[in-house]
Amino acid sequence: MKTQGIQAADATQAEWWLGMADAATIGAAHTAAIVERVHIAIADETFQVLSAVPVVRNVSQRVRSAHHGISRFCYRGVGLASVAMNHMIALISPRSA
Repeated sequence: MKTQGIQAADATQAEWWLGMADAATIGAAHTAAIVERVHIAIADETFQVLSAVPVVRNVSQRVRSAHHGISRFCYRGVGLASVAMNHMIALISPRSA
């Protein structure tokens, strides 16, 4: 009798942790998307200033392109990893069965 109570408590605790992991992974994916947009917007301010300077205009355009590409790759990688983890959590969740 006592063992069943412990198993029920363990199952409830496991569901709670799965729920927390679900919320955390979705939150991480959304946060990565928001931070990407903010990061690119702030960087664009600097690159606009540099594009007004003829001496560094060509170089700054290349650096801007590389910066934005690397930034997008990193933030979207974090978002994709978070969504993948969320799908893995859904697979092991007892409510998905």
